[in-house]
This record gives sequence, structure tokens and C-alpha cells, in this order.
Amino acid sequence: MTDKSGVAPFSTSILCSGTPSGKTAIVISQNGKILDALESESESYDFDDAGVFTISCYPDVVNDRTNVCKTTVSVSGECGNGVEESDEQCDDGNTTSGDGCNNLCQSEADDGSVCGNGIKESKEQCDDGNNVDGDTCTSICQNTTPRTGPLATLFVMFVISVAGAGYYLYYRKRKNIV
Repeated sequence: MTDKSGVAPFSTSILCSGTPSGKTAIVISQNGKILDALESESESYDFDDAGVFTISCYPDVVNDRTNVCKTTVSVSGECGNGVEESDEQCDDGNTTSGDGCNNLCQSEADDGSVCGNGIKESKEQCDDGNNVDGDTCTSICQNTTPRTGPLATLFVMFVISVAGAGYYLYYRKRKNIV
């Protein structure tokens, strides 16, 4: 492989190394979905979209599909083109920081801080290095707390009562007190 990373649109040369022993195939996939299959030992390939792609080379695809060499190609989006691509939080059509979307196409707070960079800045309550909800820090860098309140309390009480009733029935059956 000539290059394993670049910015979309991205072109690279793919070469299956080793000794071909039958029909050689190059398979390009993303997230388990086959995008292209080429019957060739080497090929120039264009990646038009951002993402992480898996390149699989089979030196004898007809007789031995277990003999495979795999590598990944990482293609990032072009920051500043006005199109929000997979690795971008925003893309406002420029690469100027301080306007809500910085030069790396990551969201900025009004004060220029960047949520998701792993550094707790100004108005952020937390910054765990990602912009994913469901962990202890939200996608907007605010702390999350476990759900509490009357419904949560009722749910816990229900679970305890069901468990207690189940144990009671088990105990009676075990002692033959039916």
C-alpha cells in the first residue's frame, strides 16, 4: 500500500504481497459491507468518502479464503468544505477558529474552548476526550448523573419486591410448604 491515510478524495495504490497461487483478489470493505472486489494483484484505488476502510488481499481466493492479508486505510473528511463528514463535529465552510467551529472542524464554545479534546476548559463540567452521550460526560461536556426521582425509586422497590416474592416461593417449595 502506498499510503494508509489521507483526506477525501484520496487515491492510493494497493499491492497484494506474497506469491499468488491462484486468482488474486483485493476486497475493499467498510463496517463489514463490501464496497468493491477486484481480481488483481495490484490496483490504484480512489476513496471518495471519509471513513476507515478494510483492505483484504487473497492470493488464492478460489481455493483458500483463509489465507488473507488485511490492512486499514483511514480517510478523513476535508475540513472547511461546508460538508460535515464522519470525523468532524461541524464544518462551517472555513478553517477559521473562534467562530463556533475551529480549524479542525471541532465544535467550539463561545469562548473558543473545544468539547471532546480531553482538556477541561472554561464552561465545561467535564471533557472525556469524545463527544458520545451515555458515559459520564455528555456530548456537550456536561456531567451526567444517574436517573433519580420517584419513578426510579418505584422501579427499585418493584425489583426488590419481585425478587423477595421469588425467594419466598422458592423457600416454600424447598421446604414443601405449599
